[in-house]
Amino acid sequence: MHHRPLDRELAERVWPLLRERGFGVFDGGTAWRHWAGGIDVVSFAPVDPLAVAVYGCPARSFFLDLGVHLDAVPDRSFPDSVEGRRAPRIAECHVTRRLPPARRRTFRGETRIWVVEDDGSNLGPVFGDAASKLRRALPGFERFHDPGRALDALARAGRWHPRPAEEEWLEVTGYLAIAAGRYEIARPRLERLLAETGERRGRLRRALEMLPR
Repeated sequence: MHHRPLDRELAERVWPLLRERGFGVFDGGTAWRHWAGGIDVVSFAPVDPLAVAVYGCPARSFFLDLGVHLDAVPDRSFPDSVEGRRAPRIAECHVTRRLPPARRRTFRGETRIWVVEDDGSNLGPVFGDAASKLRRALPGFERFHDPGRALDALARAGRWHPRPAEEEWLEVTGYLAIAAGRYEIARPRLERLLAETGERRGRLRRALEMLPR
């Protein structure tokens, strides 16, 4: 996030918690945990100037995002590296979730923004709450470390995206089904995606050709 008081709160309250849970790469407001089949991401993302103008929130406010980058799903782009390891940003993750603040900290009805006052007077309580939220949310990553459990988790609308009504859902769950050996699910979803989109046609056809009949 590159603001000294905010960086200090992250270093003191949040990064130790994530290190205990296996996160080993940190850069700015983002942390990564590498595992055999992908990468977990935690991101404290500053609210962009447009959102500041629209909502009127203090400029140091942030969003708290979780993401999972899955090796089972082909990349559309190549993530950057930090400390010599792949470091995808939230926008490059295949599965994402935005953690909201406690209701008492919502800002003018906007439930996703973590508000940090311009004078920093509420930094401690805000980051204390963020650490508590993360502590409860981090176990949710585990379901995405197994293709079968991940596929089941995304089968219904929940807190994680993509959801069944979203285009990315066909792609993510189609490839997860391949990794889980559930080809009867993979084939119709990838065929539907092939029919609905003009993108990634070659990759989709190759994936379908490799499926056992």
